[in-house]
Amino acid sequence: MNKPALALLLSLIGIAAYGQGCDQSTTNVKIWLQMPPGSTEWAGIVEKQIDRSGDAVAIGIARTLTPKEMLEPNWLDRILPLIRHSFRNPDFIVVKEDREPRVTLVLLSYLKAEITDENERKRVVDTQQFILQQTRTKPSRSEP
Repeated sequence: MNKPALALLLSLIGIAAYGQGCDQSTTNVKIWLQMPPGSTEWAGIVEKQIDRSGDAVAIGIARTLTPKEMLEPNWLDRILPLIRHSFRNPDFIVVKEDREPRVTLVLLSYLKAEITDENERKRVVDTQQFILQQTRTKPSRSEP
């Protein structure tokens, strides 16, 4: 998929998410993006909320940040830990549809295609591999 198509797809994801009632997750993501990764605010309730969000985190990111903002190092430093954390324990993700990283993988593909710094690209690839590993090796709650 070419770069303009990925950017357009990210924009459409944000629009589609609005129609799916994702306002609460978007509000949460806006708050989480303001918190420094690893800060004490992440502990407790916020950490549990992120653990239960899965793909909704990527939807919230797509609705909160522009594709250009997502490429900025300061935002990338917040996006990648949030995404990784949201799939840390897929069995805890509350909404069944959010257990599949569909939007997350599109978002990470966009970042990988657009980022020019090799170290930053490696961080994106590592996050993508983590997400795939977490979601392919763990059975969903609905399976016996």
